[in-house]
Amino acid sequence: MSAEPIKTIVEVLRKHPEGLALIEIARLIKMNRMTVAKYVHGLVIANKVKIKKIGAVKLCYLKKNFVGGFHGKK
Repeated sequence: MSAEPIKTIVEVLRKHPEGLALIEIARLIKMNRMTVAKYVHGLVIANKVKIKKIGAVKLCYLKKNFVGGFHGKK
């Protein structure tokens, strides 16, 4: 996975601690929703992001214990 889109997603989530839906992240960074979902899934696996399903919406949050930057490595 490329580090640049991941850094952008992390920055957006850091600015929105209330959580964002995948479609909102995609709109803010001007990227396809499915592509955003792929990168967010990688961040979930890396234990950087958590997803909370509320109804039909999946809200994404940056994990509180993730305070450092992302350098493109797992």
